[in-house]
Amino acid sequence: MIMDEKTKITTTEEREQAKNHAVEVRESGDLVGAEEALKQVIDWDQTNQNHRGQVDALGHLRIVYTKLAEEQMELQGKQAYRARARECVDQALGILDAHPEIPQGPRSTLQVHLASTIFDSAKDEVDPTAKISKLTDALEIVSQAMETLPGSLAHKAWPANLKAQILYELERKNEAWEVLMQAEKSMYDGYEAEISGGDQGELKLNVWLSGLMLTKAEICRREGKTILARHYAEYIVNMTDPHQALGQRKKDAQKILGQI
Repeated sequence: MIMDEKTKITTTEEREQAKNHAVEVRESGDLVGAEEALKQVIDWDQTNQNHRGQVDALGHLRIVYTKLAEEQMELQGKQAYRARARECVDQALGILDAHPEIPQGPRSTLQVHLASTIFDSAKDEVDPTAKISKLTDALEIVSQAMETLPGSLAHKAWPANLKAQILYELERKNEAWEVLMQAEKSMYDGYEAEISGGDQGELKLNVWLSGLMLTKAEICRREGKTILARHYAEYIVNMTDPHQALGQRKKDAQKILGQI
């Protein structure tokens, strides 16, 4: 289902197709297109009081704004998109608070999104004490969320990647690497459950795995382990991409290769 300004979502099935398409567009690297597609999904959710779906879509939109922030050259632009990302999380958490009938599994997912926004704000912090405080808060939140995260065991690779990045920024480098290795094992152990779930299983596994490899590449680059950094980055660049949905990851990997 291809979404554009003339496409209207009229059924629950079309809504799911539109959401899945928006995720694919986001991962392909078309962040502006993904933003518009997700806004259409959220509009449908609001109109049809699909509160559970709106919470999920807002989480996906948060990721879009986080990625858009990373692409900004100026601090003001980064902070503007990071503020939008935080607004998505706060709105989604507000929906859960207002509708206790919604299963609370999504709250753990939103806690991961919240930890990500706090981690991003820490990147802009010039006060070392304040930065460590934010990183510590983000670590605590994502660690707790991982304990109750819904979905397959492989799903834990997503927040584990964030946890590893936070640990690295806290100078807990060996712990960060161990988390990344455990995340790969989680993907191995949860492979069948994720694939059999029928909800973009292959795409999710590719995105999560490439995310882990990207973090490994960045850590190795920063640690001066150039051969390993190149290995992990080239792995992503050469990954098979049947859904044409790894454009953003491949672009990030190419950036690392350019910095080596």
